[in-house]
Amino acid sequence: MKRSISFLLSVLMLFLFSSCGGKNTLQTGTLSSESFSSDVVLQSTSSASQRTTEKTTAEITAVSTTSESTTAANTSASATAESSTTKTAPKTTEAETQKTQPETDGKGSPTCFVTIDCRNIKNNLSSMKEGKKAFVPKSGYILNETAVTFEPGESAFDALKRACKENVCTDNCEYCKKGGIQLEFSFTPAYKSYYIEGIHQLYEKDCGSFSGWMFSVNGKYGDVSSSEYLLKDGDKIMFSYTVSIGEDLTGAF
Repeated sequence: MKRSISFLLSVLMLFLFSSCGGKNTLQTGTLSSESFSSDVVLQSTSSASQRTTEKTTAEITAVSTTSESTTAANTSASATAESSTTKTAPKTTEAETQKTQPETDGKGSPTCFVTIDCRNIKNNLSSMKEGKKAFVPKSGYILNETAVTFEPGESAFDALKRACKENVCTDNCEYCKKGGIQLEFSFTPAYKSYYIEGIHQLYEKDCGSFSGWMFSVNGKYGDVSSSEYLLKDGDKIMFSYTVSIGEDLTGAF
C-alpha cells in the first residue's frame, strides 16, 4: 500500500516537473522564434534599404550619365555645325565685292566747260593801264575751253574757281605757275552773290571806265550773277572781259 502511494507520488512529481520544463522550453522556443523573426525582418529591411539606396544611386548615375551624354552630344553637334558653317561659308571675291557697290548711270560726274576770254582788250590796248598789258595772253584767251566736273547744286562761280585753281593760262606765265590762274572776288550781301573783280590780274576799269567781267551760258548772257546760276551737265560757261558794258560781246543782252 505504501509502495503504491509512493509510486503515485513519484509519477505525479514527474508529471509536474515535465510540465514546467516543457513550458519553459516552449517559451524559450517562442522567444527564439520571435528573435529570429525580428532578425529576419531587420535583415530584410536593411537589405531592402540597401537595394533602394543602390537603386537610387544607380538612377542618379544613369541620369547624370544621360545628362553628360546629352551635353556632349549637343556640344558635338554645335561644333559640327560651326565647322560645317566655316567650311561651307563662301569666300567673297573682289569681283563680287565690286558687284555690291552702288551702280552708277555710267555717265560719271556732271561736267561743264569753262572758257576765260579777254580778246576785246587786245583791240583796246591804248586804253589799258600801264603794267597790265603783260597779263593779256597772245591768243586773247586766258583759258581755252576746259572740262570741269561739278556736283549737283554748284554754280558757274564754283566752276570758275575750280578751273582757275587747277589750270594755268595759255601763255603758261610765271604768275600762273605759282598757284594757278589768279582770281579775286567779293561777296555782295545785298544780293547774296559773288562779284568777279579780277582774273589773271585784269580788273574792272583796267581798260576804260566801262570795262569789267561778264559771263554767259551756252552763248547767252543773263541778268543773274555767276554764283546764282546753277550748273547743268554739258553747260558751256564763258567769262569774258568787256570794255563797253557788254556792247562789244557777241550776244550780250
